[in-house]
Amino acid sequence: MENPGLKPATSHWQNTLTQPAIASIFLALLCLGLHHSVLSGGWRFDDGDHLNFASTYAPWQYFLMPEITRLQSGANLTPWNTLFYDINLSLFGLNPTGFYMHQLMLIWLTSVATYFLLKLWIAPLWSLMGAVIFLVGAPTVHIANEIMTGHYASGLLFTVIALYAYVRAVREQRVSLALIGTLFYLLAVTCKEIYVPLIAILPFLPVGTLKDRLRFALPFSFVALAYIFWRLHVLGRLFGGYNLGGNYDFLLIIETFSNLPFFLFGNHLAGKLAVIIIGLFILYWIYRRQVNLKLTAVALGLLLFPLIPLVNFPGISAPDRYLYFIGWGLALFLAYLFSLSSNKLNTQLAWLAGIILISISWMHSREEQQNLLNMAMPTEKSYEFMLNSHANQVYIESNFNYYFGAVLPGAVATQKKLVPSSPDRARIVPDMEQLAAIDLTHVSVWSYSDACRCVEDVTSTLPARVADYHNKLTQRALSVSLHIENLKATWHFGPYQDGEYAIMINNQGFFPLPRSGAHSYPRKTLEGYILYKSPQGWITKSPQFHIDALSQSKWEWSRR
Repeated sequence: MENPGLKPATSHWQNTLTQPAIASIFLALLCLGLHHSVLSGGWRFDDGDHLNFASTYAPWQYFLMPEITRLQSGANLTPWNTLFYDINLSLFGLNPTGFYMHQLMLIWLTSVATYFLLKLWIAPLWSLMGAVIFLVGAPTVHIANEIMTGHYASGLLFTVIALYAYVRAVREQRVSLALIGTLFYLLAVTCKEIYVPLIAILPFLPVGTLKDRLRFALPFSFVALAYIFWRLHVLGRLFGGYNLGGNYDFLLIIETFSNLPFFLFGNHLAGKLAVIIIGLFILYWIYRRQVNLKLTAVALGLLLFPLIPLVNFPGISAPDRYLYFIGWGLALFLAYLFSLSSNKLNTQLAWLAGIILISISWMHSREEQQNLLNMAMPTEKSYEFMLNSHANQVYIESNFNYYFGAVLPGAVATQKKLVPSSPDRARIVPDMEQLAAIDLTHVSVWSYSDACRCVEDVTSTLPARVADYHNKLTQRALSVSLHIENLKATWHFGPYQDGEYAIMINNQGFFPLPRSGAHSYPRKTLEGYILYKSPQGWITKSPQFHIDALSQSKWEWSRR
């Protein structure tokens, strides 16, 4: 990647468009044009839980107190995510529009920073194209539409600035720039662990001598070392995410990674055309020995490595936040290939390929946005209902899913903290047992319906649902072994090999579990019961349990 495209643009419009101020305005307009619809979005997905956490604890607590930090996640170290909500709550209260505006600003600034980073090696016009490819990418659509990914957006911005400052430091032999880069690297690692491996790419960048690169990377290495100790102290491990069983399916990893290009461009004819075009460009320039294979291999490894724990759980099946960093890296690589092709092959060919890929990426992004909106609809409408509900209403999730019981009350609790005079809202009933005990004389029951894409009154359906539940409930054999220790929960259920096991967790709803396994669990207590659904339709359950890591950390029970 040694200056393949430093040949200056010659036409007047190219020179004008690539002026830093004009390019920044162009990218701002493009970002707003592509993603403006999010400004009318509501709360979605994990927002309620994050809002509640941010409104409960102060920044010094979730950054500096491990027992608080790990409460946000037992699998990841992401205090900046809470700070993102904290800042927005102080500025916008419970108006999600402000949160989305903040998210779009981060994405826009990342595109601008990407433009300046690429300009260090390639011509401004191709640098601008790289920033455009990043903006139209499907992962960027997911980030724009999901407030809960603010730490991914912030972290990438800090990472790009850190890289830019580092390269400038090496070129200009300025320690001050290296320290600025180190500061932004420090901010990046507090956002998400996927940005920590950045340190490994620095010695391979095409700038200065190896000695210079290592010397200016030294302060970055101190941050990386401090992060290792910090993570070990807070989470007790360096790697693994939610996959604490230590089992990695190599074939599944290879299959998932081979599907990544189609996640990014679509698994259809146009998407396959995009993958073929990119593949041909890569093969041609590898053949011509114009691609730095060592740098490319290291970069690819750093982008893919953090995804390994995610393959088994929760899985990678869409171009969502997990592929945001990869989408950005691909945008840089394509900008380099197009610059190289323009300089040494054919400018028209480079332009044609770039326009085709941008068009395909944009079409796939529109598809992904619609898919995402469909996925977000149940949570968005449920948040809207809960924040405007009344005390004589009850909300149930159709399958008593733990997720809804965990996130929706957080938004209500935050509303009460911000506006103490707000009325009491609907409560969420987590299971059929509690629902059957409710006196419906003065209470109505509500649930989200896919049919109307709304939260509707389902009170009239309850007698039949309760009767069906009691008809299926039976006393059958069941065994349970549960243990919480060292920030994780381990379990084994029996005796059935098939069917579905689920845990009623902390009176919030059901969380399906495999027959045995381990999962991150940062809390000291766990309570609920185990429910088993047989393939034949009958169900059975255990008695209630309460586990305390400080006293009784294990619970074993069986019925024959």
